[in-house]
Amino acid sequence: QLHYDADFLESIGLDRPVVDGQMLGALMADQLESLGTVQSLEFRFRSMVFAGEEITLEGVIDDVDDGEITVRQTVRVGDRVCVTGGGVVEV
Repeated sequence: QLHYDADFLESIGLDRPVVDGQMLGALMADQLESLGTVQSLEFRFRSMVFAGEEITLEGVIDDVDDGEITVRQTVRVGDRVCVTGGGVVEV
């Protein structure tokens, strides 16, 4: 209901739908796939992302070891951190 039901959203004090977290996870996975084969991905929601908001996805390589790259990722809306996580990619 958070993602589509205007009456429900109004009843809980929200004026816009919340972006489905799976969409954000898919964007994070897509970024990792640009480096190689994704071995793992984990993430945690810190704040909601609402429909119409512009996000920034940052990926920072933390480690490269024996054919694996460890990446730390952050999804932001402006200065607000919405999702943190990262993954391991095999190259």
